Amino acid sequence: MGHFGRFCGLAAALYAVGILWLVVIQRDGPPHHEFIVPPAIPATLVIPSTGADRVAPGRLPEIVPLEERPPAVLLVHGYSNDRLIMRHLGRRLADAGYGVLSIDVRGHGQNRVPFARDPDGAHLFEDVAAAADWLRTAAWVDGSRLAVVGFSMGGSAAQRFAERDSGVDATVLISGARGLLGPYRPPNTLILWGSADPERIRVRSSRIAAALAGEESVKFGVTYGDLAARNAVRAEELAGYDHATVVLGEAAAASTIDWLDAAFEIERASAPNLRNPLLTPTLVLALLLIPVLLGIGQIVGALAPQEAAAASDGSPWAGLVWFTVALGVGLAGVAAAPLASFVAQDVSEVVAAFLAIAGTSALVSSLLHGRAVVGEWVARSAGVGALGFGAVYVVLTPLAEFLHRMTLTPERAIAGVVITLLLFPFFLAAEGLLHRGRWPVALAAGLAGRFVTIGVLVAGISLGIVPPVVSLLLAPLVVVLLLGEFVAITSYAASYNRVAGAVLQAAWLGWMLAVVMPMRA
Repeated sequence: MGHFGRFCGLAAALYAVGILWLVVIQRDGPPHHEFIVPPAIPATLVIPSTGADRVAPGRLPEIVPLEERPPAVLLVHGYSNDRLIMRHLGRRLADAGYGVLSIDVRGHGQNRVPFARDPDGAHLFEDVAAAADWLRTAAWVDGSRLAVVGFSMGGSAAQRFAERDSGVDATVLISGARGLLGPYRPPNTLILWGSADPERIRVRSSRIAAALAGEESVKFGVTYGDLAARNAVRAEELAGYDHATVVLGEAAAASTIDWLDAAFEIERASAPNLRNPLLTPTLVLALLLIPVLLGIGQIVGALAPQEAAAASDGSPWAGLVWFTVALGVGLAGVAAAPLASFVAQDVSEVVAAFLAIAGTSALVSSLLHGRAVVGEWVARSAGVGALGFGAVYVVLTPLAEFLHRMTLTPERAIAGVVITLLLFPFFLAAEGLLHRGRWPVALAAGLAGRFVTIGVLVAGISLGIVPPVVSLLLAPLVVVLLLGEFVAITSYAASYNRVAGAVLQAAWLGWMLAVVMPMRA
């Protein structure tokens, strides 16, 4: 084992320690428990620590006396998220004295009820209503004092619920306000958004705040109306936050706690603790992740059959031209028809079809021009690639708990297999056309291919071919494609084997899409 291998091994050992650190912090947080809210809504309840006898990790006290129960807050996540992204806000609310229930809405996370799009944002009402009904009779919170807080799509769902249920005391909409429908006015509404949120979200949120305030426009940070009369409204633009980070930061938590304190007439002797103890270990793990993944790539390369001929296959730049043309063909293909609707997942069906058509076209062009993509020992190479993906799965799943649960429900596992099969031609073509010659040149061509792929997706969004919601997912998609490229090129440098890298990357992206995107009927 060389110096690089030893460095990666040390990083892996430190990574394992970091995961244990993260687990201990999470287990030592406020009392919490995961369960199913009837009829079938996965949920997590977090309540304030009372300082009484310590409760076992992952459990709740048997009962909390009525006079000691905190106000109840229902958290609703955004599109393609699950309840874990609300964990950070929920923990801060619990530390501030609130009982918090986070749920997975239909089609998301562990919720196995199919998702359906609705332009009015009312399609999640049944989920929010069922969770609110459970809170109103729960033994750990005061369900007579209820606030609903939603982020992005969850903000729309929270607003629709508050407009139809007269028992809500306060509403907080984070980057998710929509047009007013009624029949009720959402009571005591705080509307938050990030200064770097998409323009349509910033404009719409400001307009809804003005409509609720009965003004032409509103000043940020000014409360209109009367909290006691339940008609107060306040709008805040949080500087330095975008759509991906606004719900995670201290600013949204501070504003939410301040608003709920005012709505429930709670006075504090000191400011609430907004520190997120999960942040430091997560940042440390993120820094260690790169050498750990590169170590996996090196192991895959060591186990895969050697294909030294790839080192003398010539320049990859002609292959990049054919690869780009194939991406254009893929975009035209998904514009013509929903070719992968059998995947039964929002967005995944478009992205998988786009890459499948592009990959197949690139493979055909490479064969026609005598540029072989695969060599011998294909089955063994594929097995090594699958083994490499298994290592990636083990490494990433605990870290991803910071934002999104990465384990698969049965439906998502099936979708993941189908998506992986659709993606395989794309990554096989990318490996064969772009990973040629010595590894530095192959890396440059591979990175160029990834950025061209993202560029064509952006063009598809601007042309209305690719759903606009994909624009919110571009950052994580870029991360997955780049990390996959670095792992694959490390494997390539060790063996010049391209099949193993293609299998690993197809399974990786297939898993990510399957676990994140909403399942629909």
